[in-house]
Amino acid sequence: MVRSEIIQKLCDLNPNIFRRDITKCVDLIVEKLIRELSLGNRCEMRSFGIFYIKLRKPRTARNPKTGDKVDVPEKKFVRFKMSKLVRKEINKG
Repeated sequence: MVRSEIIQKLCDLNPNIFRRDITKCVDLIVEKLIRELSLGNRCEMRSFGIFYIKLRKPRTARNPKTGDKVDVPEKKFVRFKMSKLVRKEINKG
């Protein structure tokens, strides 16, 4: 599901709210999530899950094409831990 599909589904569920207002709300949620993660904070959405930042340590890798060693710097990446409710719903049936 992409952003436009989420907005369309919300519009279908709430016909009394303007599409531009729903779009603005979705954008605000995404912007806030990005802002908090960039500051190193974790973001918890009850009944959905937790987004948090992990640090991948620097390492030496190998270029598979040439075989040369390459130093890879440390990187931050986003992890997601789903809630029990989401896990239960996904594994249903």
